[in-house]
Amino acid sequence: MADLIGKRFGVGYGLTGAHRLLLQRFAWTWQKPERWAIERNEQAIAQWKRTVWPDIKNLGRRNPHAVFLDESGFLLILNVQKTWAPVGQTPILCQSYRHDKVSIIFAVTISSLRQWTGRYSQSHRDNINGERVVGSLRLLSRHPRGEVVLLWDGGKPDRNEAVEHYLQRCRRLHVHRFPAYAFEPNPDKHIWTQTKQALANSTPKTVAELECHLGGVFLRLQHPPNWLWSWIDAFELPWKQVFKCIHYLLKEDQ
Repeated sequence: MADLIGKRFGVGYGLTGAHRLLLQRFAWTWQKPERWAIERNEQAIAQWKRTVWPDIKNLGRRNPHAVFLDESGFLLILNVQKTWAPVGQTPILCQSYRHDKVSIIFAVTISSLRQWTGRYSQSHRDNINGERVVGSLRLLSRHPRGEVVLLWDGGKPDRNEAVEHYLQRCRRLHVHRFPAYAFEPNPDKHIWTQTKQALANSTPKTVAELECHLGGVFLRLQHPPNWLWSWIDAFELPWKQVFKCIHYLLKEDQ
């Protein structure tokens, strides 16, 4: 940035001066960029918010549960992050370079009536297919009563023929798919980020140890219950306003 200022405006700044200028004068901070897919379609995402989201809100009269479902995989080769160590003594992590992994199907549920939140997860030691997704949907359907609004990104396992056949038979599920590569409306994406950060610098030697680590992370994410609302506040979609609207409609019906 100091070189750019010098070339563009002919003013010389050192590293300290450039840092002070960016921070104090322009309120710029040193940040890690987020990665967005080139295939992301901003117009499709904006249209989804204008057209699909109002239909979801109209289901409030039926007192539905909102269910966000997603899949992800975790390799034995986990992320490495900076940590504290004595000067000149670089920490060494001995990790397994085997490509064994644990696949997770994770669901976040929100009750529109009581604003109750919950989480459900299933782990598998191979890739997730349509049959495993159907199994998770059957397990999930046993808990929330009444109508269920299922929101997911519609990845390859979710578009399996077995999944489509199950959704056609299960009348309680109202399926809405997020636009392609639209990660910010889905709280599961934030959960994956938090999980990978919590697992950073871990050194599981077997898949069983990795599953144990994942179970501990998911258990910590469940408490306190405000963890989900902290993510909801950061979403572009007004989830809290929607549930307040659902409460109002329910009182109006009574």
